[in-house]
Amino acid sequence: MSFVGHPCCIPIVQEGYPVLQSISELFKGAAQAPAGRRARSWFGISGALLAVAIAASSLATVSPAQADESRAYAAPGSESLTASAFAVPAWDGNTVLASQGYYPPRYRAPQHSTVTHHTWHRGPDGWFTVRGGFFDTQDVPKNDWLAGMKLTGVISKGVEMGIMSDYQRRSHSLGERIDEYRDPSGNVVRTSVPTAEVSSSLIPVMGVLELRVPTPGLQPYVGGGAGYEWLITDGDDFVNQQHFSDTFGGFGFQGYGGITVAFNEKARLNAEAFYNHSTVSRTFFDDVNGYEVKQQIDVQGGGIRGGLSFAF
Repeated sequence: MSFVGHPCCIPIVQEGYPVLQSISELFKGAAQAPAGRRARSWFGISGALLAVAIAASSLATVSPAQADESRAYAAPGSESLTASAFAVPAWDGNTVLASQGYYPPRYRAPQHSTVTHHTWHRGPDGWFTVRGGFFDTQDVPKNDWLAGMKLTGVISKGVEMGIMSDYQRRSHSLGERIDEYRDPSGNVVRTSVPTAEVSSSLIPVMGVLELRVPTPGLQPYVGGGAGYEWLITDGDDFVNQQHFSDTFGGFGFQGYGGITVAFNEKARLNAEAFYNHSTVSRTFFDDVNGYEVKQQIDVQGGGIRGGLSFAF
């Protein structure tokens, strides 16, 4: 079925865009007509618009078969014009209608994105160690006992840097006075009295660097440190009834090596052997002789210490 009429008086919709150029010219001509002819022009335009509205309402539901029949009888070259002007396809539920035409929705392939989260386990930032042991100072008859701490930060895998300090204490007697007598039963009784009691405290404070083999279970390590050491001596002279106390200080260093047993990622047990060397001194003015005196003590020797380390 096709609509017969003058093309310039019919609003044609081609690809969703209305073309009303001829009707606009009719309106323009009607507006510019003389007063005598203006009424007849408006009457003609109204009649044309009414005819177009009736034709559009009757062709709004053209079936596909009717559209094919209209294309069969249409003039050559007017097939696309007739189909786009009058054949309104039925809405299938998937076609998206727009104010300027209709078009099928574009197919978009589903976007599948996979996000992979990689977690890098760096391990503890550092270790805090509490420890104890003993220190055998050369040329001293008795050993020191010690208690100390160490705080290190993890620089990289197998490398730690930090500080450490120990308190090393030693006390001994410098001499004895022996009294001997015989009791009424004939036994010989000997009485020994120390002439002096002397004690010393060595306090080293050092920066340390450790290198360890990061193996599971047992971890061997070596380290070294350098810093300042204080030696505090005090004693009592029982013969002369005098008390004395002096403080010495000087540069010192240590070297050590040992084995770590890791309980888990947060705790480990350490055992190590170390060597300490330092020369401490003090200077004072001798009032009797009238000159300045400098005293030096060599504090060197080795020892063993062990403790627990806790991660943070």
